[in-house]
Parts: sequence; C-alpha cells; structure tokens
Amino acid sequence: MLITADCEGGNSKHIRQVGEDHWAANVVADQPGGYRYYFHLRLVGDDRPHRIQLDVYPDPDISDGGIRTFAGDVAAIVWVRRGQSWHAVPYASFAGEDTLEAGADGYRITLSVAPREELRLSNVLPIFYSELGGYLEELTARYGTYARVGTLGESAEGRLLHYLSVAEGEGLERRPRVVIAAGEHATEAAGAWAVRGIGEYLLSSVPEARAWRRRYRFELIPMTNPDGAVLGRPCFTAQGANLIQSYADAANGTSPGVAEASALWRWLRAQPVALYLNFHGYVGPRGHGDPPYEGCYVVPSSVYSDGDRGRQVALIDALRFNTAALSQHQQFPIIPATHAAHQLALLDGTPTALYEPNMVNGRSGCMQCGITVLRAAMMALEGGGNSAR
Repeated sequence: MLITADCEGGNSKHIRQVGEDHWAANVVADQPGGYRYYFHLRLVGDDRPHRIQLDVYPDPDISDGGIRTFAGDVAAIVWVRRGQSWHAVPYASFAGEDTLEAGADGYRITLSVAPREELRLSNVLPIFYSELGGYLEELTARYGTYARVGTLGESAEGRLLHYLSVAEGEGLERRPRVVIAAGEHATEAAGAWAVRGIGEYLLSSVPEARAWRRRYRFELIPMTNPDGAVLGRPCFTAQGANLIQSYADAANGTSPGVAEASALWRWLRAQPVALYLNFHGYVGPRGHGDPPYEGCYVVPSSVYSDGDRGRQVALIDALRFNTAALSQHQQFPIIPATHAAHQLALLDGTPTALYEPNMVNGRSGCMQCGITVLRAAMMALEGGGNSAR
C-alpha cells in the first residue's frame, strides 16, 4: 500500500503507518502567516483489498502546532477520486465504502481500496493545472466564434497564465471590459469552480448570456497561481508570495515584484476595466456563519471619487440583496490595499468585489454561486450609470 503526497497538488508530510491498515499524516502549512489546513494525497493499492483508516492532523512544526488555523477551516466534506470521477464524503458519513469524521484536532477517514486501485484524497475538489489547458481548448473548439483562449504571461516557474475571452460580434476592443479572476490562493478551488461556472454560462444559449456577450468583452482567468496549485501550496506562490499582498502602491506606478502579480497587473492596465470580480473560496462552514457559508470582501465606497462612487455602491447593494454574500460574516470585510482590486479602484475607479464560495456546497453549488454573483454584478453595472467606461 502506497500513500504519498508526490503528485500534482499534493500536500502532506510525516506520512506513516501506525497500525494494520491504519495510517496518519500531517498537513504542510505555508509559513510564515500562511494557511494551514490543506491536504491532498495519492493512494495506490497493492495486491489485496484494504479497508484503511487515514488520520490527518495539523502541521506540528509551527507555533501552536498549527491547530488554530487548522481548526478554523475543517472541511465538512472530503473528496475522493476513483478513476476520473470525484465524489464527496460528507462529515459524519458512516454508510457506504468511504466515511469521514472531522474535528478541530484532525480528520479520521475510512476508505476501501481495491487491488492496484489508485485514488486521490483531498479536503478540496481541485481543478488540476495539467487539465486546465485542455478544458479551455475544448471550449474554444465548441464555441469558437465567440470563445478565445490566450495567456497573459507566465508564473515564476514558467507555467502559462491562461485566460478565456468571451465576446460575440464586431468591435470587441470598443466594448466595456469585464475581468474575472480566481486561484490567487491556489487551493481555494471553490473560486475556480465559480469561474468555470461563469464561463460555461456566458457561452450558453441562455438569452441573458447571449445579450451580454454581444455588448461586453469578458476575460476570465481561472488560475492566477498555477505554481502553487501544482506544488500544493495552501496560500503562497512557489516563491513564497501571497498574491493578495503583492500590489502595494501599484496604482501609483510601483510594479509588483512577483511574477504572477506583475503579469496580471499589466493585463489589467492594458485597457480600462468596467468591472473586476475576484474569487477565492472557503473549504467548509465556520461556527459564526449561516448556510450556504459564503463571503464577500469589497473596496469601501469612500475610496472612490464622487464620479465613480455610485457604481461601487450599486455593486455592493446588488451583492447584498441578490447573493448570499453576508451568510458567512454578516458584513462586507474590506479588500486590503495591497490587493489588485483595491489598486484598480484607486487607479480607475473600477467597481470591484472579492467573493468566496464555499466548497461545502460542492462543484455545482460553487459553479452556480459564480453565476449568481455575475448576474448581481452585471445588474449593478448596467444600472449603476456610465457602464461603458
């Protein structure tokens, strides 16, 4: 029986056998000050069937033993991939072949492993970088008249930063530009699923989507931190940078010193942006939230000039009344000034928000969340005055 984190997106250390068909592992935290909850393992069976128990614990090699932030982000679901299909194993699931118990001190997961079977196990449902390019190419093959794939640059380790452009008709360069990004914290896959949902909706035959792609130019960046995704970094890039802290004073001409941030900022600066949405994601419910446990961060309207403030107020109100933005925090926390969204607001008065779907709602729930957020934001953009920046 092989259990390893040596795989795309892998994260765990101190993997050890503690009894017959009983294994344990610890997460690898980002340090200093990064996230400390993510795990992703590859399991390969041997010549006989096994029913194993796998315990996953916090990182013991950091202050407080990693318990504080680990306990605050315990997932209510873990995900198992058998063949090419992922399925959810919910908390306190005691029926079927896979089971989960979870608490502040760790997970206890029971899995059936067939002879020579290969599985993946994670507390988030990942979108693999190795599969992203092929998925985007499939979309362009199916919707080639109004879908185009490109790159806005490279990561520090040379991986492409893909984008999907959706627009239909002529005069694309003159249209209002809507930019939607995810994956700054690579393992917050809920946000990447939200952007995937947005992309598929915009390419659909739904009349609303068709009308939007004839009036706007949408640019979707589903994975801003591909190095972190491949390497299994919970928060940081391969170079140890936190992308939400990488844009200090960019509006005044300071170039971001991180490869991924520099590429995105050049892209955002290339032409005015009418609306900027950024998606992160939670791995599970927190004690102070309500279902569906989603959150939203905003740039306060006081940052904007008198001429631009109305659009940001309209966006915040649209998200307040048309999404579950307040279900996790019951308020709108502030996007830090070191984030691209805040700097874009300072530079051009662009209305912007950072939304956090929750992985507890599954793949389809996160995709639907993205569509709901887009619809609310477009309502504000089209009704908030001077939408064609």
